[in-house]
Amino acid sequence: MKNKFNFILISSAIVLISIGLFFYFKQSKEENLNQEFINFNLQRENLRLLVADEQEEWARGLSGIYELKDADGMIFIFPDKQIRHFWNKDTHLDLVVYWLLDDEIVGVDYLPSIEKTEEVITITSPKEVNKVIEYVIKKEDEIFVFQPLPNQKITSPLKIKGIARGNWFFEAEFLAELYGNNQNKLGLTILRAIDDWMTPDFVKFEGELNFTTPNNETGILRFLNSNPSGLPEHQKIYEISVKFEQKTRKVSLYFYNPLKDKDENGNIKCSEDGILPVEREISITKTPIQDTINLLLKGKDILTKEEIEQGITTEFPLEGLELKSASLKDGILTLQFDDPYNKTSGGSCRVKILWLQIEKTAKQFDEVKEVKFSPEEIFQP
Repeated sequence: MKNKFNFILISSAIVLISIGLFFYFKQSKEENLNQEFINFNLQRENLRLLVADEQEEWARGLSGIYELKDADGMIFIFPDKQIRHFWNKDTHLDLVVYWLLDDEIVGVDYLPSIEKTEEVITITSPKEVNKVIEYVIKKEDEIFVFQPLPNQKITSPLKIKGIARGNWFFEAEFLAELYGNNQNKLGLTILRAIDDWMTPDFVKFEGELNFTTPNNETGILRFLNSNPSGLPEHQKIYEISVKFEQKTRKVSLYFYNPLKDKDENGNIKCSEDGILPVEREISITKTPIQDTINLLLKGKDILTKEEIEQGITTEFPLEGLELKSASLKDGILTLQFDDPYNKTSGGSCRVKILWLQIEKTAKQFDEVKEVKFSPEEIFQP
């Protein structure tokens, strides 16, 4: 009986010592963390981050930490740009990892704790980076979007990737909707879980959204959790801002080069010989002719230094001159202008050059056979 009692006593002592050592080393690791902090604005959220900017700190990172106090995560600052590899060996925190080139996010990954994966996994930066942020996931966090990133330029089809808690899904699905800046819906898609969705933990999702690119530059990508009850109080919404990659086309803007418009005696001829094209790109819209003329009217403001050095010039822009409308009927293009300061009048040579610039710019479009100005007195000597 005495031996049994001694065995229990010794066993209890070993257990207590083990527990004590566990918490000692746990606390010791937390206390050994670099206590230098910085505040870092990440996707409009101000984070308080521990700093790792030396070899020993890079190697240690957040390993061995079960709870991070007084910080949102850690930023790794490297002296050079390389492809970086991070793993979850001895990592007991769930992390979202942001890969940064200087301060620009170039990719995002999910790095679960070793308890979740049960084996060491490694993630790799999508390109060379010199900063990495390990953000510690909080209980209140519900969704992270990895692709597209906020304010990223997007095209159709749009690939969407991220992680969300299992309660965002129903039958492994939830919705994403895309809106223009005037709140018109451009498209929607079903996002599907890649892993088992019946869990309170984070689940990877992906999907693809097709849409027609609008004329405006910005929009909203909206995520809506599956809400089979239909009750508003159960509806969760998460949004990020996006920018639309505008499709473009090449056009010619006709400017004037007096060096190309001289007779054999060196006199200016005021002829088409000096009206020469300069190539530019415009967004594809429903009003390409009007957009091209408006770009021409910006004149010297859009000429490059090299073009000016070559002798290309123009009197545009003219103070107050504005193209009010452009209408095309039976091959006749009518351009209506507002010229409140009479800047389009003057000598015959000057007026002719201004006229020719607009006319030749308009006639590059095959459907334009003739150009008329309104009111009739505009661009008259």
